[in-house]
Amino acid sequence: MKPVTIVAKDRVGLLSDISYILRMERINLESLDATVIGGTIVITVFVKDPKRASIVLAKNGFKNLEQSYLVLKLDDVPKSYEVVTTMLKNAKINILQFHILSSDGKNAVVGIKADRPRAAKKTLRPYLSSGL
Repeated sequence: MKPVTIVAKDRVGLLSDISYILRMERINLESLDATVIGGTIVITVFVKDPKRASIVLAKNGFKNLEQSYLVLKLDDVPKSYEVVTTMLKNAKINILQFHILSSDGKNAVVGIKADRPRAAKKTLRPYLSSGL
């Protein structure tokens, strides 16, 4: 199983819509994790064919993060960003992209793409959004 991560505006029925779309394409949903912060939801679904699932979801208007992105849950304070970026710097991992996906003043969800994704995942494991 591999993850597909979706970022969307939270709304009633969203998980039902995603489940329906995948079911109609005969893509079995093996596991699902969802985190809502500041009106934005980050959903990680685990499926056997992530490439196909990503295509199907994108055709239905869902924004997918590439599999090489790490999704982190941090305290929504500047020091949190400094801590994770310094951890990557000390591990000699270059940040290719850094996106604040959502924040509510207390927590933030960020997406990071690094030049060495496996090493970055190992380095940032304490901050990974659950389910990843």
